[in-house]
Amino acid sequence: MRITSRMLMKNMLNNLSRNNQRLAHVSAQLATGKRINKPSDDPGDVVRSLRVRTEVNEIKQYRKNIDTARSILEYSDELLDKIGQAVHRAMELSVQALNDTYDGTQRQMIAGEVNGILEDILLNSNTTFANRYIFAGTYTEKPFVEVRENGWITEVNFVGNQHPKPFEMGIGQTMDTGMKGEDIFAPLFTGLINLRNGLNGGNREDIEQGYSDVKAAFENLLVERADLGARLNQLELTAERMAAAEFNLVRLQSDVEDVDMYEAVMKLKDIEALHQASLNVTARIIQPTLVDYLR
Repeated sequence: MRITSRMLMKNMLNNLSRNNQRLAHVSAQLATGKRINKPSDDPGDVVRSLRVRTEVNEIKQYRKNIDTARSILEYSDELLDKIGQAVHRAMELSVQALNDTYDGTQRQMIAGEVNGILEDILLNSNTTFANRYIFAGTYTEKPFVEVRENGWITEVNFVGNQHPKPFEMGIGQTMDTGMKGEDIFAPLFTGLINLRNGLNGGNREDIEQGYSDVKAAFENLLVERADLGARLNQLELTAERMAAAEFNLVRLQSDVEDVDMYEAVMKLKDIEALHQASLNVTARIIQPTLVDYLR
C-alpha cells in the first residue's frame, strides 16, 4: 500500500486532535474537581450518581422535617411545663385555703389568684407556632373559646379537633406533632373553675372537690408530657440515624463523582508530554518541501 504525504498528514492531525481532546478532558476534571462532567464521561456511574444524589436530597428534606418537628414538640413541652407550674401553684393555694385560719375574704383573694392562673392557661391553650395553633389539631382557628359572666370565665369550650399532624421522618416513617388539646385542657379548665368558685363561696367541700379535680388534671398533664418526651427521644434517634445516612451517602457521592487530584495531575503531565512529542514529530515530518530537495 502506497503511503502518500496526504495520508500521513491526515493521520498526524487525527492523533493531535485526540491528544487535544484528552488534554481538554483531564483539564476540565482538574478545573471542576469532578470526574464526571457530562454523561458520556462514564454512563454507568452517571446513573449511579443520580441515584445517590436523589437519596441525599431526600434525606436533607427529611432532616429539615425533623428539625421542624423538633421545634414544635420542644415548644409544646415548654408550654406544658409552664402550665404545669401554674397548676401546681393553684394546688398549693387550695391547700392553704383549706386551713381553718383563713376567712372568707382571704379565700376570695386566693380565688382571684386562681382566676388569674385560669386566664393565663386559657391564653397558653390558644398559643400558635409558625402561624398554627399548637393544641387545635388540624383546625385553623382558635381552639378554645370561653364563656364569661361579669368578666369571669364560667366555661371553656373546645372547638378544634384532635387529628394528628404528621411529619415525614423517613421512608414509611412519620412523627405526630399534634397535641390532644381537649384531653389536656378540658379537665384543667373544669377543675380551676370549680376551685375558684369554691374559694369564692367559702365552702370547704367545694374547695376540696376543686382541689381534687385540679390534681387529677395535673396528673393527666404529666402523662401527656411523658408521651411528648417519648416522641422527642424518638425524634433524636431518628435525627442521628439520618445524619449518619447523609454522611455516608455524601461520601459515596464523592467517591463516584470526584476526581483523584493526584492521579489527574499525573495523567495531565503524561498527556502533555505525549502531546509535545507528537508536535515535535509532526514538525519534523512536514518540514521537508520541494524547495528543500532542489537545494
